[in-house]
Amino acid sequence: MHTGRPAHPAWGDWRSLFAHGLVTTLVIIVAHLPGACVIAVAFALDSLLLTSIGVLLLLAGIFVLPGIMTFYAKEFDSRVLLNPILALRRVLSGGPDYYKAWMIGLAAWAIAFLGLLAFGLGFLVTSVWFWQVAAFAFASAMVKAHDPVNAAQPLR
Repeated sequence: MHTGRPAHPAWGDWRSLFAHGLVTTLVIIVAHLPGACVIAVAFALDSLLLTSIGVLLLLAGIFVLPGIMTFYAKEFDSRVLLNPILALRRVLSGGPDYYKAWMIGLAAWAIAFLGLLAFGLGFLVTSVWFWQVAAFAFASAMVKAHDPVNAAQPLR
């Protein structure tokens, strides 16, 4: 969308969309796995310290996930998925815009739950809307920080 191309070109090729969806799901799982594993061990050992460390790891995974996924969605280079240090550098270089994207994403997430008021079916629509809003917010922050030529172009 930042370059004037359609927002949903993948719907024409459902096999590719499905494959990228699987990769996305695996990346989300892997980003949360260290924190989840530490929390599981912490509960087994009844350790508050390990629980705290697990929660911090979980939050770190959530924090860097947009830095991983934004660049994967742009480049489809799987090496981006396996480098959390690079992802952390990218999100930190996003500066205040990255934090604004988080505020926009969290607000959209909260609003999306209003779809539950429509007998739950509305959530199907509002949750898709949420992902579009969050993706655009994070992509905007990352493009501004890492691709200033396209960031300078007006959005169409």
